[in-house]
Amino acid sequence: MRNILLVALAAIIAQVPIESKLWISLESGRDYTLTDSIAHRQKRGSNDDPFSALQTQISKLARVVNGITVYNSIIDSSIPIDSIISELLGVGLFKLQDLKSFNKTEVDKAVNKIIGAKISNTTRDIGRQVVNLYKMKEMYQKIGSLASLPTEAAIKDLSSLKGTDVDKIQSISIDPNSPKESLKDLSISIGNVMNIVEEKNIMKTLKDLEPFNQYVRLIELFDDSKLDSLKSKPQPEIAQLKTELDGLSNIQKEPAPLLQLMSSIVGSSFVKREFTSGFLNGYEDLSLLEKDIKDSWVEGIVGNHTSLKELTKLTKLVDPLKELDEKWDSVRSLQLRSSIRKAAMIEDSFGSSKGSGDDVAKIIESFSSSYKIAPAIVLPKIVRDNSEPLIYQMHILNQLKDTLSTQLDTLDAAEIRRVNESLKELRTNPDIASSGKTISDLSSTITGFPTTIANFKEFLEALKGMTILSKETITAVKSAIQMNSIQNDINFTSDINSIANSITDSVGLLTEVDTAIETIKTKPTDENLTQLKELEKHSKSLGYAATIIDMVHKVLEKSSFLLDFVKNGRVVNEKASDLRKSETRVYNVIRANWLNFDKVAQNVSQIVGEVQSWNRLISIPKTDRLEDYGSILEQFSGLEDVDLDAEHRIVAIEALLTTNLDQTVKPTLEVLKASLEKVANLDLSFSKYSISGISDSLVAIQKVFLSTIPTVKVVPKKATTAQKKEEAPVTTTETPPADNGTLILFLEIAGGVLVGVALVVAGFIRIKYGVNIFCAVWRKIKGDKKKPSQVSSTVQPRSQQSGVPQQGRQSSADPPAQRRRAEGQPVRRSRADNQGAERRRNERVEREQDQGHQNQGEQNEQRPGQVPIVQAHVVQPERAPVPQNDEPLAPDELTLDDLDQDVVRDLTPPYRIQPDEQATESEIEELNNYYAQLAADDTLRDEAIPYPRILIRYLRPLVIRQMELNRQANNNR
Repeated sequence: MRNILLVALAAIIAQVPIESKLWISLESGRDYTLTDSIAHRQKRGSNDDPFSALQTQISKLARVVNGITVYNSIIDSSIPIDSIISELLGVGLFKLQDLKSFNKTEVDKAVNKIIGAKISNTTRDIGRQVVNLYKMKEMYQKIGSLASLPTEAAIKDLSSLKGTDVDKIQSISIDPNSPKESLKDLSISIGNVMNIVEEKNIMKTLKDLEPFNQYVRLIELFDDSKLDSLKSKPQPEIAQLKTELDGLSNIQKEPAPLLQLMSSIVGSSFVKREFTSGFLNGYEDLSLLEKDIKDSWVEGIVGNHTSLKELTKLTKLVDPLKELDEKWDSVRSLQLRSSIRKAAMIEDSFGSSKGSGDDVAKIIESFSSSYKIAPAIVLPKIVRDNSEPLIYQMHILNQLKDTLSTQLDTLDAAEIRRVNESLKELRTNPDIASSGKTISDLSSTITGFPTTIANFKEFLEALKGMTILSKETITAVKSAIQMNSIQNDINFTSDINSIANSITDSVGLLTEVDTAIETIKTKPTDENLTQLKELEKHSKSLGYAATIIDMVHKVLEKSSFLLDFVKNGRVVNEKASDLRKSETRVYNVIRANWLNFDKVAQNVSQIVGEVQSWNRLISIPKTDRLEDYGSILEQFSGLEDVDLDAEHRIVAIEALLTTNLDQTVKPTLEVLKASLEKVANLDLSFSKYSISGISDSLVAIQKVFLSTIPTVKVVPKKATTAQKKEEAPVTTTETPPADNGTLILFLEIAGGVLVGVALVVAGFIRIKYGVNIFCAVWRKIKGDKKKPSQVSSTVQPRSQQSGVPQQGRQSSADPPAQRRRAEGQPVRRSRADNQGAERRRNERVEREQDQGHQNQGEQNEQRPGQVPIVQAHVVQPERAPVPQNDEPLAPDELTLDDLDQDVVRDLTPPYRIQPDEQATESEIEELNNYYAQLAADDTLRDEAIPYPRILIRYLRPLVIRQMELNRQANNNR
């Protein structure tokens, strides 16, 4: 009965059209299915935003690749857990053990040390002047040579920026009813102005003025610092400063710097992720991994042969890290962060900078002997105040020219709004024409500047030569200034206590973090992820690419706030100048916190323009090959870093708002402050993330995933003498047999049900085929005397399934073809040869039942000298062998028509093959259509349908080898 059911079951399964795949190894949990990449392509609508699609795809892949690296690093401890947790929380590096042993009492001791060390206002005031000397030294070392200043003729050419076109640009408005006509007029005017700019080389002239403008800033700093008073300081004041600085250097540093730990947790910003670069939003991105590994585009790259299920263990970290972050987030206000940063800097200076008091006294003495009065700054300042806005305006014009010249007919409403915003920025005071004229009129002041500052340069050279005016000495002075500030801050102690209490309350949550880590470390159920260890070499590069794209995306999102900062920021410069004499204290606060606005504004405008251009022009590769994304991602390199310094600028605005301002200015400042608050957490440090080799990294990542794709090799049941000589031995791994009792019992039950269903279906659908099956079953019942068979869960090539030897196989319908095959000659099969396809197919079905059942029985009873049947097994990827003989064939010169079609069909794999690296889109589509036809009607295997080109490449070496073996066998006979 068992034999009847098993044979019937095999017969029924044989006629069911199934999309064949390699089976899942239940022992390892590893899915060896070869994914059809076309089926896994991400479907995108025609209206999708290409930039957003690119960001989504790269971010998903970066999380998966970096997640694999983090997972493996936790398993083998190759990356410190402290670093992983710190980066996922987005804070400075700290040790979990230090956090577990956090002691509020020790924090109180550190705070008392700071408060107990008294620093006088005298030391503070002298210290500020010495710090300004150091700033001047640094500025002078960075200033370019004045030898490159433009000529007087070049400067006078700036007056060419005038006329009707300039006036039109300054006054034109875009008509919302007919914007195309207005934009066309604007495009013509901008083109005419930019022709003048190019003809007169105006951009080079403005760029060559940069060293001049830097000298102007330096002279401004000299004047504002009132350094002339430093050369006449009384000796008692210098002695007091020396004593207080030496006292600081004698304070012992604590072995466990708790204030620095606290600053790392709540005072850090813009943390660079070295080991978790793929998780742009830290622990929050871990929760996305479950969806990421199921994403069709990611699956197409990774392949279904690699299970990423273990990766979801990382999500165990989300909840405990979220609780920690929320606990600490309550003490991350601007005021608290400022307090803890000051405290950490002071704590770090304890016990260092020995002799800093003597060094500062020597600096003051050297300064007094080399002091020179700075030249008058009024006219140079006018040049600076006109040239820097003009550079910015020229940059905006250039952006508008590019936009209008390439997209005039395709601008949508949003882009037209951006054009209007740019025009508003151009209309800031001073305007283009007046700036050009003002600078032109001061050409003699500019060209004579090197002579004007000759004496002052001697003083700057003396500063440059002061080796004791060093960073180490100035650090001690800055600490003293901060200590004086803290002593006058009534909120300092309560601020530190709030932070310390928050950390103390969070220590208990670290137990949950430890538990999550131990859960991840538990023995994996499979080795899928550990086999991808090589990804760690390229994980950081991909993560950095995702980071750059994310930074660019945030610039696009917040571009309106950035441009508000650029447009309104000059108000602070203008109003601060008015307060220079009337409100000295406020002026000093503004000057200290509102630095280099014009340069920063120019860089911000340039970045916004570039990323908006990228957003318009970016495209997604037409193919889904990962390496095709490399050239696109490399476009995002080269952006200049910008430090918005938003927190300090907000301090300057708040100080300015306390003064008596015109009512028209106050709303502008409030908008400016709100804009800066929106971009305060915007990281524009692009150079931190190098993506120069991203193309190579993407290729390498794809190879790592492909390296785990298995191939299937099957050892023939019988080997002829020729085959034994030609074929190299194959190392095999046999899977231990399953519990046959349970399996056979299951098959008996299932078989009984399937036999009944099959008989009904056969009666209505295929009477003839049902009769053939019944006859085959009946013959098998009468002739079967073997032991019960074992059911194999592997897929074998058609030649082995049928039991027909590959060599010498002939078609009874074509005697000439038989003769050509016997002689080892190629045979071209026509459609006429297939008239008996249905009859031959039915005969082969019967043989498959007989031979298949016989083979299964022989697995338990092997005859002496017989070559055993070896189960299909998984090996590392390997190309099919090319035949080697005395008369080598030329496979590259043969087409499929030259090959023996019966041999081809015997060697056709019953599973899907993975498209190779050479595959084109049309070839992949052709392969999919082929498989779709087979899935619809399995009888097409016996028809002369065209073979896909990829399949031909796959089969050619195998078929040529089999034909050669057939020829040699015939010669031996």
